[in-house]
Amino acid sequence: MDDVVFFADEGGSWQVGVDWQKVLPAWFACLSATVEPDEYAHRVVDVVDRFVKYDRDKFLTMAARGASAAQRTALTERTSWTTRRKTG
Repeated sequence: MDDVVFFADEGGSWQVGVDWQKVLPAWFACLSATVEPDEYAHRVVDVVDRFVKYDRDKFLTMAARGASAAQRTALTERTSWTTRRKTG
């Protein structure tokens, strides 16, 4: 067992060593099976930007691979919109 010391004012996922490379593909698959395209795109972009923004394109590509055609379209539209918004 691991012992974890947690300080509430310092809390973050970085403290527990989440392996996003393993966790997010499974999460994308579960999410894809349970939500509509717009919700899928919104939640994927939110999670990717919060936790793995340093490798955004890689994780968005992973999310697109397991998505339905409609979810891929929504994800493409949302990421294009957020990219335009940030640069425009």
